[in-house]
Amino acid sequence: MQIYAVFSTLDYEHDQIVQRAKAQYTAPNVFTIPSGILVASPGETSQEVASNLGIGNDKDNFTGVVVMVNYYWGFHNKDLWEWMAARSKRNGN
Repeated sequence: MQIYAVFSTLDYEHDQIVQRAKAQYTAPNVFTIPSGILVASPGETSQEVASNLGIGNDKDNFTGVVVMVNYYWGFHNKDLWEWMAARSKRNGN
């Protein structure tokens, strides 16, 4: 699976994008943090993930950024790293 980091550029749209992610992707493939969302999805592009979440599409036109995660490093709680590692393993990384 490929992991995507999703960031709303307007604070008031964050909750709507989170709800859309939970509706579009199965619960184990969505990880929310206060500043954004991580979505794991096989075979989609960043543009397709953005459209599924209502970012820049004709219907919702939320504003945000979707970035494909190839490498990562940082400091966060253990749950985040375990979630990312589990989804990266499914992709053979």
